[in-house]
Amino acid sequence: MEGSFISLKLIDGTYVKGIITLLRNDTIFLNGKPIHKTAVQEVLLKKRPKTPFPDAKTLGLIGAGAALTSAGLAISKQASTKDALIAGPVIGFAPLLIKHFGGRAIRAIPRKKFRIGKKFYLQILDFHIPKQTQRGF
Repeated sequence: MEGSFISLKLIDGTYVKGIITLLRNDTIFLNGKPIHKTAVQEVLLKKRPKTPFPDAKTLGLIGAGAALTSAGLAISKQASTKDALIAGPVIGFAPLLIKHFGGRAIRAIPRKKFRIGKKFYLQILDFHIPKQTQRGF
C-alpha cells in the first residue's frame, strides 16, 4: 500500500529500501524513484527482534513464587509433598521455558523473503480517483 515501508532486491542484485510513494502502471515508486515490477527479484521482510531471556531478578521472583506455591500446596494438603515440590517449579517456570524455546523453534520457520516469479507475483492495482470537473449550468 502507498505509504508502507518495503525492502526489495532487484534483478541486478542491488537492494532498495524506502516508502512506497505511488503505485501506477506496473511501477512502484519508492521515495519518488520508479521501479518497474519486472525489475523486482525478491521482496524482503523485516526481521522481528528476539525477546530477551528474563534477568536474574525476574528469575529469582519466579523461583520465590514457585517455592511459595509448593509450600502452599503441601501445607493445605492438596497434594503430597513430593507432588507439591514438582508442581511449584512447573507452574512457575514452564510458561517461561515454553515461550523461550518454543519461540526459537517457531522463529526458524517463518519466511524472510518472497521470491518473485514462480510462486509469488507482484500485482499493482491502480485505484486513483480522477479529478472531477465541475459542470456549469
